[in-house]
Amino acid sequence: MLEPSVASSVAQTALQWFESSSICQKKLSQSEWTVLAAIVLQTCHGDGINTFRVLSAATGNKCLGRRDLNVDGLVVNDCHAEILARRAFLRYLYTEALAWQLQGQDEQFQTLSLFERHPDTGRLVPKSQYSLHLFITEAPCGDAAIYELRGEVVDDLVQQRTAKEVQDEGVQVERSALRLTGAKSRGKRARTCGAESDEGTPSDKRFAQVVGIARVKSGRSDLPLEKQTLSMSCSDKLAKWNTLGLQGTLLLQWFEPIILCSIIVSEDKLAKSVANQTEALERAVSTRLRERSAVEDPSTCETHVVSDTDVPLFSRRRTPDAAPSSLALNWTSRESYWTRASISTSDEKQASSGPSDAAKFDARFFNNSEFEFLMAATGFKQGAKKASKMDHRAMERVSSRLCKRNLLRAFYRVLAEQQDHDALLKSAKELEYLQLKLAVPLTASSHAKAFVPSTPPNDRRKQFFEAFKDWIGVPAAFKQFKL
Repeated sequence: MLEPSVASSVAQTALQWFESSSICQKKLSQSEWTVLAAIVLQTCHGDGINTFRVLSAATGNKCLGRRDLNVDGLVVNDCHAEILARRAFLRYLYTEALAWQLQGQDEQFQTLSLFERHPDTGRLVPKSQYSLHLFITEAPCGDAAIYELRGEVVDDLVQQRTAKEVQDEGVQVERSALRLTGAKSRGKRARTCGAESDEGTPSDKRFAQVVGIARVKSGRSDLPLEKQTLSMSCSDKLAKWNTLGLQGTLLLQWFEPIILCSIIVSEDKLAKSVANQTEALERAVSTRLRERSAVEDPSTCETHVVSDTDVPLFSRRRTPDAAPSSLALNWTSRESYWTRASISTSDEKQASSGPSDAAKFDARFFNNSEFEFLMAATGFKQGAKKASKMDHRAMERVSSRLCKRNLLRAFYRVLAEQQDHDALLKSAKELEYLQLKLAVPLTASSHAKAFVPSTPPNDRRKQFFEAFKDWIGVPAAFKQFKL
């Protein structure tokens, strides 16, 4: 059972990180609202004292429509805060994996690292004194956002909708005590592991506020089809991480599945009670996994809603008079025990033109602890032109370090330092991005020692998607690129 004091400390750590950052305060206007999410590390010391620090953090509240998706993996499709915070954590894991390849034999490094080798599989797992928590300043969109509101709040909402729709003949506004998630159900559809969505499936209003189902993210229902998103709701993605791990598929090359200890959300003052909000969060990320048999073992991830009596309110929270922020930031902590990634002299270009693309990528992805700001509606870095006015090379220059293409580039970079890397790289680079995800973990040869997890990762993945046949997701055409 998660102690309330731990949940409050996690929330306070994340909020203090944001409020103490002059960059955050300068770039994100107080007249606009956004959502903050952070992955917080808890360290349990031998004297019973706990310490907390942020490993990755992000803000954001928008995602792309299908017309803005990129077949080369150069945009970030989903800029909701919790999604970006997790992608920023992937950066942390790739840098940690690279450090293990470069420094793993060093005893001092092994002592300082948050990770250790699993005794059976050889993959990396967090040491027992460390726990990971996700904090979000409001309920994740989708199933976790469907909970009962206070009676007077419902009355106000009905009045607002009635006034707005009074000019439409025959409109009858229903009074519902449930908070409207905004995320859209697409009705029933079959989905097998690796299969992708049909084009143009309209939202099914019969399931608008039905609990427990998978949904795409929120958006106006009257938008043209090409502007509607195919990104799954944050609640659904949290459920997926609670089953398959935060690390995603490619990092299973070096890590065992990394499961959150808890998901902590700020209290919604419009909710009927904290208990209602907590129940919805638990249902979204844990209960429905067991009900759908999406996991073999019961989930260990706990959920908690923190009251503003325990932690301060987020200064950029959603308010009626604030417009949504168009910016989304991401940040990843850098450990002092990591050596700076560098390309060997034999691989580095010594021409007067400057460092090679590989060296530039190392500097940008592995050695950089600066903030990155994205235009959340485009998925590119702030200052980018419209996609229609850029060629591939121009898009590369303004692509986020968190886009699929750059995460794939990081995978190859770490793989290049692995033993027998020539054979591994050759086999990996013959595969498209989606094929590679289904092939991990890679081994150099049939004679090489193959570390096999207790449940093969793609079997676990298949079990999850068999349980979530209503999962839509981005079409396979946007996952078939190569570097």
